[in-house]
Amino acid sequence: MAAPLSSSSEDDAFEPNPWQKQKRTASKRCKNSSKRCYMHLISVQKEAVQDFTQTRWDTYRTDLQRWLHLQGEGKEIAETFKHCVDINFDNIPEDAGFHATCYRRFIDKKRLVAAEKRVTQTPGEPGAADTDSVSTLSTSETPRKKLRSRTGLPVASAGHVLPVLCIICKKVDKYINVGGKRQKDTLSQATSLSAGLLQEAAEIKEDFSILLHIKDKDCVALEVRYHKTCYRDYTRFLSKTASKAEE
Repeated sequence: MAAPLSSSSEDDAFEPNPWQKQKRTASKRCKNSSKRCYMHLISVQKEAVQDFTQTRWDTYRTDLQRWLHLQGEGKEIAETFKHCVDINFDNIPEDAGFHATCYRRFIDKKRLVAAEKRVTQTPGEPGAADTDSVSTLSTSETPRKKLRSRTGLPVASAGHVLPVLCIICKKVDKYINVGGKRQKDTLSQATSLSAGLLQEAAEIKEDFSILLHIKDKDCVALEVRYHKTCYRDYTRFLSKTASKAEE
């Protein structure tokens, strides 16, 4: 009677090679060890660093920009990684990662809202400048010391105007290329209560660096100014939405 054929060769073909499995595990471990948490809290220890998904990266960039205008632990992290605001997911740094605990705390909406409320309560903060002394300053010149918000612009008191600079880029001068020539983009002044589409765009983007100054206020009376190119780029998504609706 013939001996039964051995199936060991067939089983070996499908059984994973222990050495290959070990190499894959080691490779993955090495890859993760080269990453670091982009919002690390000192209190978080022995937690695995995870890779960003596009959704998480976009959320991180959005809240990173918000923290830049606030105060506290999140502000310090945002200052360290502020360059990431302009980096799309396709170009994400190779060492970018996060701890789950750090990520949850950094994007915590309650913490962000609380920090934003503290910013708007400037007059009650220790060391805040006397608003009465600010009101005596001439609006035709830019004083060296002036009550400021943490958004880069002085807070306008009732009856006063914002400084002569772009409320979007926070700069006075901006140069653009027109027909291969470098030209200065002059500041335009708001001609409507909500500065055209500016307030709507800022509300959708939750851009408190702008809303702090213009929300529910008369942009004409405040003499809100912006560069034409800044305004166009900032409100472009609203213009596109309107065009699609008309089609």
